[in-house]
Amino acid sequence: MDGTQANGTTLVGEGQLGWLDSLGGKGALFPVVMGLVAIAAMAAFDRFASFALALGALVPLWFAWRMRIPQNLLNVMRRGRPAFRVELDDVGVRTFDAAGKPTLVLKWFEVGTYHVADHGLVLSMRVAKNGVNAVFAPKAFFSPTEWSALEELVRSKLPGAAKAIDDAKAQAVVHRRQALRRSVLYWLLLIALFAGVYWLLVRQAP
Repeated sequence: MDGTQANGTTLVGEGQLGWLDSLGGKGALFPVVMGLVAIAAMAAFDRFASFALALGALVPLWFAWRMRIPQNLLNVMRRGRPAFRVELDDVGVRTFDAAGKPTLVLKWFEVGTYHVADHGLVLSMRVAKNGVNAVFAPKAFFSPTEWSALEELVRSKLPGAAKAIDDAKAQAVVHRRQALRRSVLYWLLLIALFAGVYWLLVRQAP
């Protein structure tokens, strides 16, 4: 965090993004890196399957393109890591460049929904403005206390989006529990099957 302050009801975060956040965050980079590492490891053990592995490498590469990792890397190489300031209050959201010049001013009714990522919070606009369709508030620009206040502010201003996120999380928990129950049941059935086969073999043994 390079510099963060709270002015009354206004939350202000300012700084320069790290390399990881500049490229898209762990949520974007981790699947790509792990996919390429796994394919490289398989290629080292089975060189005859190079063509199939090359086709398999298209999957993490496609994901990297979809997450705009190459575009982000190109922008960082050209312009350096992004440095900016973001302000949020009861009125709306504002962003400024490194020189302090306003780059985007939004009222809350212009924001449709939001998404909480591992490296920050993305506010998606209802209609693109000046070629921009989202505002990024990096988590690294705010202290833990201010980040909690920021999330509460966004939830209060976008209650519909907050409810949708809460419902999705609740559904994910339910699905995980159901998947866990099914997995336990399958393992018990598999163990019972092997136990039955073993018992039949032992019983028929002379």
